[in-house]
Amino acid sequence: MLFGNNLDAINHDSRANLERIGRVLREAGLDRLRLEGHTDSYGEPDYNRELSVRRANAVAEVLISAGMRPENLEIRGLGMSKPVADNNTPDGRMENRRVAIIVPVE
Repeated sequence: MLFGNNLDAINHDSRANLERIGRVLREAGLDRLRLEGHTDSYGEPDYNRELSVRRANAVAEVLISAGMRPENLEIRGLGMSKPVADNNTPDGRMENRRVAIIVPVE
């Protein structure tokens, strides 16, 4: 799930996709998830960590509306600590402004 610069809101199309993902995961019996929020490298570390938590919480809210149980969602805000792309390019920064949905192996 990608986000715009300095944003934590989920647009209509992304919301519909997340709801569908939540339903499919729930129907498959995968009801425990870890949501890891991330940012690009611009801004202060403390602010980016808070923004990453807000992004993960925004995804959690949509998944909960799709029937996931809140107590089964682990929220992590990792800020800019784990980039997946080069923060020196616009495309790289866009890829780093994300929430990863992880199904933990138990």
